[in-house]
Amino acid sequence: MNRILFILVFVLGLAFGADGQDHDTTTLTVGARTSLGFKVGYTQAQLRGADLDSLSADGTSSAIQGFHVGVSVNSMLGKYFWLKHELLFIQKGSNITLSDPVNGTYKTTLKTWSLDLFPISPAFHYRGFQLYAGPYLSVLVDANIRRKNSSGQFENDHSIFGSGRNFQNQSKYLQKFDYGFNIGLEYEFGFGLNVGVKYTRGYAELLDWANSITVGKPTDATKIRIYSEFVNVSVGYSFMKGKK
Repeated sequence: MNRILFILVFVLGLAFGADGQDHDTTTLTVGARTSLGFKVGYTQAQLRGADLDSLSADGTSSAIQGFHVGVSVNSMLGKYFWLKHELLFIQKGSNITLSDPVNGTYKTTLKTWSLDLFPISPAFHYRGFQLYAGPYLSVLVDANIRRKNSSGQFENDHSIFGSGRNFQNQSKYLQKFDYGFNIGLEYEFGFGLNVGVKYTRGYAELLDWANSITVGKPTDATKIRIYSEFVNVSVGYSFMKGKK
């Protein structure tokens, strides 16, 4: 919870700390060269990497549909050069394959929920269009895998999220942090409505070994190369508009 509050304060600080110069605005004034808005939309996510067989029984995965919702801030440094900041709550994950002695091999889904921060993405702005790219940081909030129990019924198994109880009998769990980059394109209409698409690629190994199971092994042998990749399609609204 302390990390979540820190992220919220950080993003709001970017908004209120923007340079104050005159600009054409309409309703809300958060800083003379800053616009604040919200966005919601569709997310398509998938896990990829050379070590997918550490998670999926057949070593493959496929994309799942999710959602995202959050806030966005635009800092207008010049006519064409802006900075974009976003904080989104996103559902991600992947379709995978599991196998056990009772149920055999079956298809199922890993779902994750995270707070994703896009702290500062330089943007080229022209006539309502924004082309931007920048870093990405993520904090995992929750996760589960749909597993079959001894009766063949699906249940949500949260052990993949990881906790202090994870040890040798639960040898792998999800990392709590991810980082990477994003690139996107957005268009904002004159009355504040905006639509956009964004691609994000994570670079942190998302699956980790629990506790002492890797003691004495080379560093490369302890890495599980599984990474996050997702696309957001968003609709949003900005409360304050600058010159297009």
